[in-house]
Amino acid sequence: MIAKRLLRRAFRNALAGIVSMVIFLAAAAAVTVGAVALIGTASASVVGTPAWSQNLAGYAGVNNGLKAFNDVRWNVVAPDEPASVPADTIAVGGVLQAVSNIPSDTVGLGLVWDDTVHPGTCADGGAQSDQWTLEEGLTFTGAPGVPLPPANLKPIPDGAGIFCVPAGQKYYMEIHDSTFLNEIAFVAGDTEPGNALGFSGLSLFGPNVRFHQFGVGTDTTSGADASLLAGGTLAAFTRDGLTQLLAPQLKVGGTNSRLTLNAENLREYIGTQDGTPSGAVTLQPSPPGVGSAFTVTAIP
Repeated sequence: MIAKRLLRRAFRNALAGIVSMVIFLAAAAAVTVGAVALIGTASASVVGTPAWSQNLAGYAGVNNGLKAFNDVRWNVVAPDEPASVPADTIAVGGVLQAVSNIPSDTVGLGLVWDDTVHPGTCADGGAQSDQWTLEEGLTFTGAPGVPLPPANLKPIPDGAGIFCVPAGQKYYMEIHDSTFLNEIAFVAGDTEPGNALGFSGLSLFGPNVRFHQFGVGTDTTSGADASLLAGGTLAAFTRDGLTQLLAPQLKVGGTNSRLTLNAENLREYIGTQDGTPSGAVTLQPSPPGVGSAFTVTAIP
């Protein structure tokens, strides 16, 4: 079982497979991997008009860089997809982004469907092709909000291979920025809080970088790819949360607050065939519910 594997591997070459993934933009910074109870409640809301895109659906933070976050975390269930969906074009997961930096530091973690780009992944073995691969990445984008393609995500290995997640299985994921080590940890597993740990080993961020934006959702690469998805639920997210760094000026020893995702102001991302409000909707997120749970529905 994946949940019984421990990944204790340093990723010292994270730039080699430039980053990841999935959703739009995001962010958070540093610390805790521990307990799972979500302390914050939904005191904020979805604000403004939706952001329209050919390939993105979900929710991203709107805080103008005024807050820093220790982590972003979520559970997700992603179903089987039809053979007509192009390989390595669908990812579900989350991102953190340090929008104060230009180029901006962006870190992503998610599940990629039918990855045939990287040898040895879950789609590289016939009988295991109908699975999702756990992948991560880092990149420097030219400006905040620029999506990262699923094809640039890098599979996370452990001693026995890579992490394959069967369609329809609930999976926990977390991006955690350690302000003490100046490293990013990717946490994932069959059960929350997860037991697959991978440290990027990156000291590129330095002690003064904080992550101010976050996002959870799906990336289908293009509107045309989204239209090929099976109709119905593309991904179901539950217990989506953040940890806010209440004293971001402190390297260690600051206090933190665990929140539900919708305790912060959120921007909704909706996918349409042409990326405009007038286009046919192909990816529709539901409003965040209890525990910030939401689904992304694919509309062929």
